[in-house]
Amino acid sequence: MTENERRKQEFENMAHRVTTELCRKCVDRVEDELKDRLEQLRQGELEPLSIDEKVDWEDGTPSYKRVQLSWGGPSDEFRLFKDGTIQYWFMDWYDGAHITMTGNDRQVVSDTWPM
Repeated sequence: MTENERRKQEFENMAHRVTTELCRKCVDRVEDELKDRLEQLRQGELEPLSIDEKVDWEDGTPSYKRVQLSWGGPSDEFRLFKDGTIQYWFMDWYDGAHITMTGNDRQVVSDTWPM
């Protein structure tokens, strides 16, 4: 194989990997993304872009606290609800998925950003 053929093959392999990753749905990616975020949080390497409260439109009271970690496509955030529920959301251009957190993982987020 010539050097040019090797480079072409390497480029085609890389393009295939990138295309495959971009075509994955959020539901297929959310667990891996959460795992990475929790590792960053435990190591003290995770700084949110913003923390705000989302309002219930019917009565005007805050419905949950949003800890936004990234924005654009993809974006991700933790949602901390008044009842103690914590969800991790991963969203990417008209697609989104979430995991309701439990156990130690839930506690780490709750301790970092109390409701």
